[in-house]
Amino acid sequence: MRILCISNDEQLLSIVKNEIDSSQSEFSIYEAKPDPLEVMSTVCSMSPRIVIIDDDVLKPNSAKILISILKVNPNIKIIFFTSDSSLELGREISPLGVLYYGLKPISEMEITSLFKSINKQENLT
Repeated sequence: MRILCISNDEQLLSIVKNEIDSSQSEFSIYEAKPDPLEVMSTVCSMSPRIVIIDDDVLKPNSAKILISILKVNPNIKIIFFTSDSSLELGREISPLGVLYYGLKPISEMEITSLFKSINKQENLT
């Protein structure tokens, strides 16, 4: 399973790297500037099964990028993290079809549970 993480948050990246089984998954980090066209190009060329998006990197374009990603690949799983606890952002992002919406800082237990859930779901399909 291919996983793409769009973040520069060292804590988030460290926790996710520790949770991913490298024998079963290919993990990549998007480290270029947060240009929407570059992000879309990377997502399209990689064809990941899961995209982990850090709103702190993509804002104010997060919703537009999510919509574009889901138009290109409606089956992709989106995990969205943000440090913005406003209800407005939650109302904007939640209806777009994200698998998980989390507030930073995140815990290792939160990521562990999330990946266990995804693995169970993948094994059922």
